[in-house]
Amino acid sequence: MSSATIRRRPPLAKKEVWMEIKDPEALRRKRTAKRFTQRDVAHLARRSQAAYQQVESGKMKTISEAFAMGIAFALGCDWEELFIDHEHTATPSVEDGTRNTAHNPSGARRPHSRKIPA
Repeated sequence: MSSATIRRRPPLAKKEVWMEIKDPEALRRKRTAKRFTQRDVAHLARRSQAAYQQVESGKMKTISEAFAMGIAFALGCDWEELFIDHEHTATPSVEDGTRNTAHNPSGARRPHSRKIPA
């Protein structure tokens, strides 16, 4: 069976979700109300204390969905109170059905460029 007759599935759409922090000061207020340290919240969210410190100080504007859900769980509130979700569906483009068309438009195979030791 030649490679020309093999049918491939179209690439799946990739969904990217990230969360924007509404108010870093609200995170600090909720954390101190629960009498948690930054380390406690970071541990419950399965991240480092340094990462959580950047979120709370406002240095990090967006975070992953998993990190946001972990923080909301640790602080005992809904994620909608603290974060705004942003979704983007990235669909890869398929022009002629071949792979790597951006790197090699002709479709010809390139010779192996790695040197073999003598």
